[in-house]
Amino acid sequence: MVNALELMGVEDESLETWAQEAQRTLDLVGDGPPLADDRRRWPRAPYRTLARLQLFGREQEPAAHRLLSHDLSTQGMGFITDRPLPLERGGCLMFRAPRGRAVAVRCYVLRCRPLDDRWFEGAVLFCREERELSPEPA
Repeated sequence: MVNALELMGVEDESLETWAQEAQRTLDLVGDGPPLADDRRRWPRAPYRTLARLQLFGREQEPAAHRLLSHDLSTQGMGFITDRPLPLERGGCLMFRAPRGRAVAVRCYVLRCRPLDDRWFEGAVLFCREERELSPEPA
């Protein structure tokens, strides 16, 4: 996992605590049982990294939302976060790609639902295919 403070661009130890709690939550939840009828359009690979999502459209939007990814494809990312996100809102997702490069990708919130009493599980769909995010070697 990339260094949380470096990626988020802040010097706040509370982010490290947040990242550790999010990591423990994903460890407990895991990927769940395999789906008998997997309807996913694009293959995904497990990928954990800290990310931030800056939503577009509202002037009073708080600072970027903190996310911890659990999987990645060339079309989107699955994640957990500690705040509900508005569906279908566009934004810019910033994170380190599997090959280590910092990327910023335009996307929109596809799903965000409660995971437990503290965390939300969600997904963003990228506005275009991002081939550089493929888990396959380039």
